[in-house]
Amino acid sequence: MYVRNSLKAVILHNNRILLTENQDEEGVFYLFPGGGQNHG
Repeated sequence: MYVRNSLKAVILHNNRILLTENQDEEGVFYLFPGGGQNHG
């Protein structure tokens, strides 16, 4: 088991928040924009 490092941003503009829309086999979900670092 390992920990995956990631960094996310909370971006607010005119009382709105920026999210990314994503989809997998379970359906649609939303995340804050950002990225991650893969192990190794």
